[in-house]
Amino acid sequence: MRADGVAAGHLGVYPTGELTRFYLSPDHRRCGGARALLAAAEEWARSQGLPRLFLDTRTDLVEARAFYTSADFTEIPPPTTTPAQFQDHWFEKPLAP
Repeated sequence: MRADGVAAGHLGVYPTGELTRFYLSPDHRRCGGARALLAAAEEWARSQGLPRLFLDTRTDLVEARAFYTSADFTEIPPPTTTPAQFQDHWFEKPLAP
């Protein structure tokens, strides 16, 4: 994502529907940029026939967790019994066709 020709944020989406590297520069937060990036990711995932988006995040990223909840993501149990060192919370969002 660019604003006035300058990189303002990014969001990666794996072919599995996993979101990664979601970042928005501080100057562009709370202006709708995060929702625009997420909407683009959802649109791409739907176009690929993916049934859901999912991600993991850390406990200290309180604002991120609140954002995911406000964007209709639901916290889910860890997908494995041995989660990675920096994963504390897991979220998913089913995608309607």
